[in-house]
Amino acid sequence: MLKVTVALYPYGGAHAKKTLYEIKIGNDLTGTGEKGNYKYTIYNCTTEKATSGALKNFKRSNGALMLVKEILGKEAK
Repeated sequence: MLKVTVALYPYGGAHAKKTLYEIKIGNDLTGTGEKGNYKYTIYNCTTEKATSGALKNFKRSNGALMLVKEILGKEAK
């Protein structure tokens, strides 16, 4: 599982850090060696709402950062 945290550090200080979003991404174990299928949940920590979905046929060799980018791009539509 991957967990991505988006946090706000007012004026760069950790003392007032506020988590805005958490994204949890898990492999659903139905893919192949080359392509993976993933389920994700995006938690909005300020409104306590969650959005979830799936990303199918992701080319594993693209790496974790591209996986996050594709999920965020999918949700931005």
